Amino acid sequence: MILDSSAVLALINPLDTYCSEVRALFKSGLHKFGVLHEVSLAECLVRATEKGTTDQVLEFIESMGIFFEDSPGVPGALRVAEIRMKTKLPLPDCYVVDIALRLKLPLVSLDKKLNQVAQEIGIELII
Repeated sequence: MILDSSAVLALINPLDTYCSEVRALFKSGLHKFGVLHEVSLAECLVRATEKGTTDQVLEFIESMGIFFEDSPGVPGALRVAEIRMKTKLPLPDCYVVDIALRLKLPLVSLDKKLNQVAQEIGIELII
């Protein structure tokens, strides 16, 4: 499953309304692993960087079996630019859409606009 930053931030924060729901996805065994785009990882690390807790956040993400993916080189940049042009999503969300389409995996996001657009272009949603 592809995770966007909203899902990972919920996973990290036990007080988040959706934390238990996202954790249940991992525990269910239906989806053997999570994939997070490196741009989404950077979004997840902003507050941790401010607080000086990046090591703990990275360890937690690793312990959950989350892998990292990118959209490398000119071909990746062209795909993401096309997604941005067609969907008008914020650029970080376009990277998430890119890997969901490329890896043909369902998406876990708490972002309503991202979910709406993803569904319209044929990406399976979880949550």
